[in-house]
Amino acid sequence: MDYLAWKLYSEGDMTLENMSWLMDEFKTRDDVVKLFIARAKEISETNHSYQATILLAIYSAKVFARPELAASSESAFFLHLLSQVNDNDLRHFELIYDHAAALEHKFTPLYACDAYYQSIGDPVFQQLPPQEREVALLVRLSADPEFISFYTSTDKLTFLGVLMQRSFSYGSIGHTQISLNPYSDTLKELIEESRLLEDSLRRSSRPS
Repeated sequence: MDYLAWKLYSEGDMTLENMSWLMDEFKTRDDVVKLFIARAKEISETNHSYQATILLAIYSAKVFARPELAASSESAFFLHLLSQVNDNDLRHFELIYDHAAALEHKFTPLYACDAYYQSIGDPVFQQLPPQEREVALLVRLSADPEFISFYTSTDKLTFLGVLMQRSFSYGSIGHTQISLNPYSDTLKELIEESRLLEDSLRRSSRPS
């Protein structure tokens, strides 16, 4: 509801008539939609991630507009996902997603660590032989807090199912491959929509 009110405001339609319509519409929604909105609100009150809360609000608005989503497996997935991730996880997800999309490898395996090295402008890493790659990663893992954060986020995102782990060598971080899935696309769309909304709000708040 907060998101819908926010959207009305950003579009210059925040009137008593529109707000009254919004409340009346909510009362007519199915119980499953009301339960979804209530659960999303509960998560948002305990979530420490600003961005995840915004994404949850946007997804909730989609459920409000399309009630059939409320009982879908996708909605259950995103309720859980967005209750578990933090802003760093979402930033690292985008890093991996954008790397895969640029290579046109969205649904084929790629090395997660390549996305990190690409982001810091180190193309030399990708040319290293396998054993040297592993040594370089272990050194960075012991000395680079940002890489540690990226590595733990990748583990979390694969565990939560928004990234798929495709191959793994025990004790190796350089040979772990991941790929995207349809949930990855939906999460990226939510992130992009949140940016559009925030841009709209910034423009509307500027003095004319």
